[in-house]
Amino acid sequence: MSIFSRLQTIGDGFFMTRQEQIKYCSICKNRAFNGAHGQICGLTGLIPVIVGSCADLNVDENEKARKEEAEYKYDTKSTEKIPVWTIIIIVIVVIRILMRVAKMSS
Repeated sequence: MSIFSRLQTIGDGFFMTRQEQIKYCSICKNRAFNGAHGQICGLTGLIPVIVGSCADLNVDENEKARKEEAEYKYDTKSTEKIPVWTIIIIVIVVIRILMRVAKMSS
């Protein structure tokens, strides 16, 4: 579940962490950047304190689509892969078993 849909379902009374706030505000047209604090609200010039949702959120649809696409690509790339060393160990074990079977047969 993306941060955008999660925050919409939580409702009032939820204080966001700074990381969640950055993700939430990163799709807003009102976002701004401050060298000392990073991403800030362009309306107030401060780090936002958001409870539930922001009444001034002005969604930048292009940015939201870009972020959701990037999140989807990350999710599809994160499928678990078997490490190479695991495959090597399995191959060695299978070869040893085959050698023992061949030795017993002769």
